[in-house]
Amino acid sequence: MTFSEALEAIRAGRSLRRQRWSAGRRVYLAAPPLIHMGGRVVLPPPILEVSNPDQPWGSPWHATSPDLLATDWEVA
Repeated sequence: MTFSEALEAIRAGRSLRRQRWSAGRRVYLAAPPLIHMGGRVVLPPPILEVSNPDQPWGSPWHATSPDLLATDWEVA
């Protein structure tokens, strides 16, 4: 699938990966923790995170130009 199709699937709560990525690596939408500021609770926007078997916790992910143009996205 294309990146546009992959992004829609991610928005729907699915984890995705590129076919060329190592096994277990996936991208998903994550809700960052709430921020407490001056007695108010702020809900930050969700972010894209990537995880893999060696690092099961997520870290922020930014798509590269090849990722944006790829047509090998698939459900993880």
